[in-house]
Amino acid sequence: MPDVEGVRELLTRNLTSCVRFTDQIAALHRDGARLFVEAGPGRILTGLVTRILEGQPHEAVSLEQSGQPA
Repeated sequence: MPDVEGVRELLTRNLTSCVRFTDQIAALHRDGARLFVEAGPGRILTGLVTRILEGQPHEAVSLEQSGQPA
């Protein structure tokens, strides 16, 4: 039997917590990551990575091609 209250608490914590995307990208880069690949619809995260790592060596690419079905 699943722990319904535990799942509810975890979901609430995840939905109300900060994402900290900038911190995570900076940590990945600091640890040696240089290639960031966005898999999914859109290119929003690719653009964010580019802005976060501006002036630092990296490559950010999206697998979605403009004008092509996802």
